[in-house]
Amino acid sequence: QRYVFPKSDVAALPIDNSTAERLAEWFAGRLRAELAEHGASNIKRLTVGIEEMPGQTGWYTAE
Repeated sequence: QRYVFPKSDVAALPIDNSTAERLAEWFAGRLRAELAEHGASNIKRLTVGIEEMPGQTGWYTAE
């Protein structure tokens, strides 16, 4: 099958696979970088969850 989406509805991410866990890892990295730019440099641990559907969440923790 082939799916076609408008280019404006798609974002290419620098990840090797679009699992919830890999998306959570990518998002955690971006969030940590943004927080650091705003002075939050003392974060020891950051946990991000991406919910695929109710009851199914992929988690990533950065330490």
